[in-house]
Amino acid sequence: MSTADRFHEPAWWKSTIVYQIYPASFKDSNGDGHGDLRGITSKLDYLKDLGVDMIWLCPIYKSPMADMGYDISDYQDINPTFGTLADWEELKNGLHSRGMKLIMDLVVNHTSDEHPWFIESRSSKTSPKRDWYFWRPARYVDGVRKAPNNWRSIFGGPAWEWDEATQEYYLHIFATEQPDLNWETPALRKAVQDMMDWWLQKGINGFRLDAINLISKQPGLPDAEITEPDEELQSAFSRYNHGPRVHEWLQELHANVLDKYDAFTVGETSATNPEQAMQYIRQDRNPKELQMIFNTDLYQHLDLFGPWDTGAPPPKDLPGFKRTISKWQTYMQENGGWNSIYLENHDHPRSLIRFMTEEPKYRELCSKALCVVLSTLSGTLFVYQGQEIGMINLPKEWGIEEYQDVATKNWYSEALEKRQKETGQKNPDMSGIMAGIHRKARDNSRLPMQWDTSPNGGFSTGKPWMRSSPDAQVCNVAQQTTDPDSVFHFWRKMLNLRKESPILVYGSFEDMELSGAERAVFAYIRKLEDKALFVAVNFTEQDVPLDLSASPVDLDKLGTVLLSNYEGTTLDRLTGLKPYQAVICEISL
Repeated sequence: MSTADRFHEPAWWKSTIVYQIYPASFKDSNGDGHGDLRGITSKLDYLKDLGVDMIWLCPIYKSPMADMGYDISDYQDINPTFGTLADWEELKNGLHSRGMKLIMDLVVNHTSDEHPWFIESRSSKTSPKRDWYFWRPARYVDGVRKAPNNWRSIFGGPAWEWDEATQEYYLHIFATEQPDLNWETPALRKAVQDMMDWWLQKGINGFRLDAINLISKQPGLPDAEITEPDEELQSAFSRYNHGPRVHEWLQELHANVLDKYDAFTVGETSATNPEQAMQYIRQDRNPKELQMIFNTDLYQHLDLFGPWDTGAPPPKDLPGFKRTISKWQTYMQENGGWNSIYLENHDHPRSLIRFMTEEPKYRELCSKALCVVLSTLSGTLFVYQGQEIGMINLPKEWGIEEYQDVATKNWYSEALEKRQKETGQKNPDMSGIMAGIHRKARDNSRLPMQWDTSPNGGFSTGKPWMRSSPDAQVCNVAQQTTDPDSVFHFWRKMLNLRKESPILVYGSFEDMELSGAERAVFAYIRKLEDKALFVAVNFTEQDVPLDLSASPVDLDKLGTVLLSNYEGTTLDRLTGLKPYQAVICEISL
């Protein structure tokens, strides 16, 4: 089978529409202020009506919640905050009875420091589970105890924590409470595989594997390269990203567990280029590894709004946005790979502020326009909770006390300490820092879901774990499900069109430029067999002429307008694109 044939080959996991749920913020069923499994179950008909085929649950396992559940203390039980295993069974059965599927978010790069494996590991240097984690003796420089190397944690501060009882350091490339698992140990890999098999036997349909590209560290854990000469700690990402044995271990996992099930697999692999991605997702290899990965190219290598500590973002870089999407679309179709496509998730702020605008005048248009962009690309489509109604970031006037994420708090504390030293002031000006946090913090996507205009936006009858946004008064599910022109109903139409149009899932992608509108319009063609579609989206608040003279499509070849975010758009009126207009047209070949 050729690479092109592999790309076009139908598979259920390619055409499925996935809806990501951040359980703590979705729906509280018992008034304790935390979203829970029963709350999710109560909204399954809503998700089915939207057009969702499968839900992805962020971690619901037992956890001290140092990192909102990504610090797991028991892989085979449910955090009481979210409910019980019986509640989980009810949710799973409710999904399956509606013809929907369920995948679980699984974190196996690290555990919680309260996991029994780690408690046993730290109990003694001779513990049989000592090598299930990374333990190293201290270095001494001029009699001063130092960490084993110069690695900085991704969440800030050192990546090593001293254990007084056993007089050694353990490695944590994320939070102190998240010690890294040592995949070099066969018994550890077997325990992980057995746990995953247990969940698959219970009826889940697959996994999203968190930070899976980080599980293999460079042998010997050498010092990171000095890239910040004035800092003692250095970014060590190159010392564990796509490590030397990661593919070996994922192939072992597939052969021993995943191959027995028709399971859905997507891996979070930050800082990954298309060539590296293909090593994880090749389907012509046996054993395989994963079906797709989440690439963060659009966020890490195309920062559309500047560093954290600047109050004013630079102009948005639409040409860079287009290049990044085109790169991944064309590479996968030419090499037989498969994309995951998303603009929002729990680790990034809302898409309106990143790619268009939250300005009330244009908010609805922009939400619909981004829906068109996302839903007309090739790959498995992921929608994040609240995206379907156009939710936005935290209010700008909220202070740091409203932010709950450990990464945000750590970064703010480090920035505050640095500014205090620089200025000699106890309370230095942090307005620029807060402007950056408002734009970029992970908290922005974790606001409670906005169901209606009742207190807390209908999320909870108690005090929410995170403050609900007053934006619920103008943007909520109850209003939008009864308004046929709402963002919600636009998403329903778009998802239905995608399900009825294999060309949107499996068709080839060809980007194109409209003469004079290179920095304003994203336009491309989708083709499959004898069918073709033209997609054009205006990313600005100015009118843009529709000049196709330099493109492979003549205006007279455009056919029926299938969908637009401007009501009444027809071909005879399509001489240009209005502010933030999106349009999908058939093309006569």
